[in-house]
Amino acid sequence: MKQEHHDVIGVSTFFLVKGVSLLKRHVLNDRQAAGSQFITPTVGRILEKLDFLEPTKIDTIGFESLLNLMDNTVRDSFDLYFGLFLFNKNSRQQLERFHLAFESLQNQLFDHVLDNLKQVLKLEEESHD
Repeated sequence: MKQEHHDVIGVSTFFLVKGVSLLKRHVLNDRQAAGSQFITPTVGRILEKLDFLEPTKIDTIGFESLLNLMDNTVRDSFDLYFGLFLFNKNSRQQLERFHLAFESLQNQLFDHVLDNLKQVLKLEEESHD
């Protein structure tokens, strides 16, 4: 038992020296982990699936950040990503929320296109009167 205690202290000290803070796991941490440790590689892996993102001469700082996010997250194994998904029930909820947010944004764009089209048709109709 004493050896296990020393091993834990040794591992904790190692991470503290490296600048990594350790948190005791509880429900709030699961939600936070799903929010940060799962959604980040999810976005990175989605960007990778687009299969056309490459640096250009006109890249914005935001686009460069997305490329860095993609590069950093796809270097991690899929098994690590899968583990985040499998062993944190909040990851599944986060994935569903991400999907719903994407659908909502897509619908907002299409609704805006329709509204603009209606305005153009109305203006054309008024100009013929």
